[in-house]
Order: sequence, then structure tokens, then C-alpha cells
Amino acid sequence: MHKNKRGKVGSSTYLILIALQCLGLPLALLISPPEKIIRGDGTRLGDPTKNKRVLGQFKRSFALLKTKRVFLLIPILVGFNWNATYLGIYLTKYFSVRSRALGALTSSIAATAANIFWGWFLDLKCFSRPVVAKIAWFSFVIVMLSLFGWQTANRKLYQEIVPKITIDWADPGFGRAFAVTVMLRYPGRIFSEILLQC
Repeated sequence: MHKNKRGKVGSSTYLILIALQCLGLPLALLISPPEKIIRGDGTRLGDPTKNKRVLGQFKRSFALLKTKRVFLLIPILVGFNWNATYLGIYLTKYFSVRSRALGALTSSIAATAANIFWGWFLDLKCFSRPVVAKIAWFSFVIVMLSLFGWQTANRKLYQEIVPKITIDWADPGFGRAFAVTVMLRYPGRIFSEILLQC
């Protein structure tokens, strides 16, 4: 296969992944029930289904889900989980094998840089924690919406090209097509940092 051509994952790879997932349930049945576990000091675990505190914890968790802070995290949760899947499809559909490999490398570098930057920013002492969390939240929403607009324009452009396009790093217009994939990884890293600050 030529490295500047679009590649694909073989069906045998998918079959192996499906087989591994199907093994999860039977293997889970081999795990000892909690009441049979004996700690190193000789004490046993109680049956968690008979513990009244478990039900209370569910009630507290449900009450937490109805708070304003959790609702404000919904755009971040959607953006963080959505962009990884969406970008994988975008890269597979329009990019060559070596461009996708470059995407994997640069996305990891961008995510690392984002972790360092947002860790530094959210630890600043010149703002209170609520102010820092608000700045990070609004930054995330504005940047993600802007990048999503750019990404949508790219996808519309490439969908209309006949025959189907395969973008390689040596092609003109590669920067426009590729930069947004790296930039979308950057704000997604705010998610974990905001969760720690809220």
C-alpha cells in the first residue's frame, strides 16, 4: 500500500475486537462475589446489595446530577466525547495513512500542551476559583463553536469534490484540512481541569 493513499482497517481486526468484547460477560462471571472475598487481615466484605448506604449514595448522586454545575458541564462533556469520534471519522474519510499517523502524533502533543497550559492557568492565584472556572468554561464554548464551524465548512467542501478526495501532507490545502483536527484536541483537555475546579 502506498503511504500517501487512503488505507483501511481490515475486517479481521474488527472481528478480533468484537470477539474480545464478547468475552467480557463470560469472564465477568468468573469474578468472585464480594461476600466470598477475604481481606489480608481476615475480615470479609459485606454484601453491597444489602447495604442501605448504597441506596443513599444513589439518591445523593441523583441530587447532584440536578445541580446547575452539572448542567454547565454538559457542553464540555459533549464536546470532549464527541470530538474524538468525529475527528477519527473525518481523518479516516479524507486523509492518507501517513497524514492520519501525523494526526495521532500532533493530537497527542496538542493534548499534552493543553494539559500544561490549563493546569498553569487554573492554578493562578490572581483570580478566585469560580472566576477561573467561568473563564475556562466560556473559552471552551467559544473556541469549540468556532472550530466546529471551521470543521463543518471543511467537511462540506470535501464532500462535494468528485472523485473522492484523499488529502496527503504533500497536497496543497493540507494545512486548512489538518489544522482544525489538532486544534479541536486542545480545548477538549479543559474538561478534566474544569471538573477539578468546580
